[in-house]
Amino acid sequence: MSKAFLFDMDGTIFLENKAIEGAIETFDFLNVHKIPYCLFTNNSSNSKSVYVEKLKKMNFDISEDKILTSGLATILYLKKKSYDRVFLMSTESLSKEFLEHGISTDKKNVNAVVLAFDKNFNYQDTIIAHNLIKSGVPFIATHPDKVCPMIDGDVPDCGAMIAYFEASTGISPIIIGKPYSTMAEMASNLLNEKIEDLMVIGDRLYTDIEMGVRSGTKTCLLFSGETKPSDLENSTIKPDMSFLNIKIFLESYLKKLK
Repeated sequence: MSKAFLFDMDGTIFLENKAIEGAIETFDFLNVHKIPYCLFTNNSSNSKSVYVEKLKKMNFDISEDKILTSGLATILYLKKKSYDRVFLMSTESLSKEFLEHGISTDKKNVNAVVLAFDKNFNYQDTIIAHNLIKSGVPFIATHPDKVCPMIDGDVPDCGAMIAYFEASTGISPIIIGKPYSTMAEMASNLLNEKIEDLMVIGDRLYTDIEMGVRSGTKTCLLFSGETKPSDLENSTIKPDMSFLNIKIFLESYLKKLK
């Protein structure tokens, strides 16, 4: 049995700003029984407080310390590696979070280049980053998503910016967010649990479940979002278990822990 749980958000616990049946009860159960968990997302542009407020509007009782964004996971990775001065290309919100965690972003004497979703992506910064990467400075990216969905359509996301630098430098970054294992490793550190004692719960085979498979956690696929049972049948990525939705996961698995 798993001791701690990593939950994807959109498609797993809510859809279109509405809680999926059983989701609120699941987190009430986890909170009452003091079972460790966190919610993770590849979105690096928003702070933890933004997610807490969004979840609160849907009647979830989840605190900031339970939220792990790819931005925060990157910060935890940098601190683990003792990279404390970075050339950062990101939103203002993420830059502020770096500073709050004691990581300088003043672009002088840097020991890492960090790429995230950046609405102010500009050519002068790309020249500086390009030269730093070519000189051997470690190149790190928060997440691999190529586009970010917006109300008026998709916009280029961090993955598109990664491709830009890969083309110019011939160097690929260390990518923190799912499906890469570093995200799960940082969650393991955050929850103070061994990686093999974690379970990843999500609705996407190629991000959520693949991250769990790569990192050695248990995995649970929910058919409440993107993936359908027929997709699982045709996939080479296989979860340890699957359920129709989080309500059935709660009744069929979680409650058996107690």
